[in-house]
Amino acid sequence: MKTLIKKITHCRVCAKSNFTKVFNFGPTPLANEFLKKEQVDKEELFFPLEVYLCDNCFFLTLGHVVNPTILFGYYV
Repeated sequence: MKTLIKKITHCRVCAKSNFTKVFNFGPTPLANEFLKKEQVDKEELFFPLEVYLCDNCFFLTLGHVVNPTILFGYYV
């Protein structure tokens, strides 16, 4: 099975690895992942939604990346 999520370890802008967590939205279902009537009783996937600040260049980024196959597999 493919990995569902990957934790960000380096800044996408400056490549440094010093982050400060600035906000945690908690476990969140995917956006635009609307359930059909027959799916309502099935378990829904939730993923961490945390915002981090790069201490070097001040870039804000999400702390985790969802596998694109899962994220866009049923994209509306």
